[in-house]
Amino acid sequence: MSLDEEIRLNGGKLYVSSNPDSYEYRSLKNLKELIIENGVTEIGEGAFSGCKELERIEFPESLKVIGKDAFS
Repeated sequence: MSLDEEIRLNGGKLYVSSNPDSYEYRSLKNLKELIIENGVTEIGEGAFSGCKELERIEFPESLKVIGKDAFS
């Protein structure tokens, strides 16, 4: 099963507990809600680019750096 299919089955939610690499989660068609858990300090360049259905993002206090075009 693809990650996009797992997200669809989870109601469009994705929980991220480690620093997302550049372009790691790009173009996920079913991603609607993103929960970035405490401990994540950096989001890579373009990590969630092309996630056109994304409506809601929770950022932790631990987050220090958001890479270029991370959510474009």
